[in-house]
Amino acid sequence: MRKTKENQAPKQEDVKVEVAPVEVAEAKRPVEKEQKEKDEDVSPVVDKCMQLYKNLPEMYISESGFVYVKGTPPAMRGNAKLYKNIYYKQ
Repeated sequence: MRKTKENQAPKQEDVKVEVAPVEVAEAKRPVEKEQKEKDEDVSPVVDKCMQLYKNLPEMYISESGFVYVKGTPPAMRGNAKLYKNIYYKQ
């Protein structure tokens, strides 16, 4: 059986794909007042996490001690609260 032009797959240079530009905007929500914890209200677990991650200015910390960076999606971090690290030094 002989292949004709109709049966052949198009060559890569014949295929043209148009890609629409996509704008990606980072959602910037203000940190809620209750999420900003003062050093007096910090539990020992949160305090220990802050000492371990002195290089992070802000971090989400869950009740069980899991640490997430500031850009982590809410679906991944769950009920973790945003804390300003009192041990952070530039």
